[in-house]
Order: sequence, then structure tokens, then C-alpha cells
Amino acid sequence: MAIVAIAACGALGAAGGVLAVDRSVGPPDAVLRVADDGHFWAEGATEGGRLRLLIDTGATRVSLTRADAERLGVILTDDAFTDIVATAGGPSHVAVITLPWLSVGPTRLENVEAVVFQNGLGHSLLGMSFLGRLDGYGVSGGAMRLQS
Repeated sequence: MAIVAIAACGALGAAGGVLAVDRSVGPPDAVLRVADDGHFWAEGATEGGRLRLLIDTGATRVSLTRADAERLGVILTDDAFTDIVATAGGPSHVAVITLPWLSVGPTRLENVEAVVFQNGLGHSLLGMSFLGRLDGYGVSGGAMRLQS
């Protein structure tokens, strides 16, 4: 198996990032190592910059904190948060957006549906509007493989 290691972004530190890119067969896969907190974290990139994303298969869509969205150039007024989503913490107001593209490691998807939370989201999430468009994903031996 030919795996080319790439350094995780220093800002992610022990929280993880793309650990490796597997180029052994077909298109390359991103491989993420489980972080010290027991979660899988990825460094995402979009036209506005980079952001840290918690992998969350229970999130219907990619979900951005308002601060991350603003840092990426998505500026929303309070009246844009017209949709309500159910979360573990109760209902939350969100604005539905489309990211022109979002990449994690070697995987880049176009027109990714996302929501921006008005309040209450602790971390931006890589949800099923991205994960569900992959060829697959799975966890084995302390690593998650995102198959593109």
C-alpha cells in the first residue's frame, strides 16, 4: 500500500487533521487519525479559506459556526436565519447556504449544501451533505478513511 504522509496543519495540533493520502488504488483517499478527544477532525478548505471540522455522521448537512462562516467571507444578517433545525441541544436557527466547493485532503466536492448556525454551535461540522456524496467512509484501527 502506497501511503504518502502529509503534515497536519499546526493549528490542529493534537486534534488531528488529514493524516495521510492513500494513492494505492484509484483516486486518493483522505485518512484521518482519531484525536486525543476520541473524535475525528478534518481540515477543510473552501474558496474563503481553511477551517477545522468535526466529523459528524449525525449532522444532515455541513454545519458552520457563525464565526467560521464570517471568517470564510459568508456575512449574514440576523434576518437570514429563517430555518429551524433540531439539535441535541434543542431547536436552533440557521441560514441555508451553498458552498461553491469544499475539500478535505484530496477530495473536493462542488456545490455543497451547508447551514450556518446563528448561535449555539461549538464547532463546525462535516456532515452528510459532504460525507454522503463520497464513495464511502469507514473506521478501522483508530483511523477514518474518506473514500473519493
